[in-house]
Amino acid sequence: MALVGNILLIYILYKSPETRRLTSFMYVNLAVADLLVTAVVMPQSMELIILDNLWIDGTFGELLAKLIMFVFFVAVTASVFSLTAVAFDFFFGIVLPMQKFPRFRNKKILVLTIWITSMCLMTPWLITVKVRTPG
Repeated sequence: MALVGNILLIYILYKSPETRRLTSFMYVNLAVADLLVTAVVMPQSMELIILDNLWIDGTFGELLAKLIMFVFFVAVTASVFSLTAVAFDFFFGIVLPMQKFPRFRNKKILVLTIWITSMCLMTPWLITVKVRTPG
């Protein structure tokens, strides 16, 4: 359901030129973040359920575990930043409806900034967290 719903949202907003506003860009950004979780984290979670919490041993298993959790936390952080951008846009539109207020001029740069900031904020987590082996 997550895969179909998010792909449909991206398709509808891409095909409708009248919806090319900041809010629509942020909805697409949220959908992309959700698709990352759907494509990367959910299969790994299902694997852990099916294999009774067994994981791949060795360096590859540790790197894969860190990568999956890094992608998850980056996606969640990007979602939070996207919702924050929408909230600021709505706030300024309601509080200052007739005045010029600081809007995000370039939506593509905003989206890129959100993702780069999310990755930068989660990089220390990627480096410092260790994977425990049972036993």
